[in-house]
Amino acid sequence: MTSKAALLAFPPSWGQACISLSLIGWRVVTQPPSSLWRDWTFIVSSYWLIVAIKPGSPFLPRVTATATAYLLAIYVTGQFPHTLRALNIVGP
Repeated sequence: MTSKAALLAFPPSWGQACISLSLIGWRVVTQPPSSLWRDWTFIVSSYWLIVAIKPGSPFLPRVTATATAYLLAIYVTGQFPHTLRALNIVGP
């Protein structure tokens, strides 16, 4: 059985921070640095790391809104034109 002191030594967010750091490290190693700014996995893992480190921060709603808007901007500039072409809404 685990003691209460052992549970307090490693809070649950510690494991989440390790997983998100692992994903960030994996993307840094496998992707060129010039493309990380538009890599969804890198951005979501960075957001996950912030949430894991400071789960009760009063700035978390702003961070969430910023991350969501940034991912939407990446989608609109990158994937959205392809979606419109695939649906024959705009010309080739």
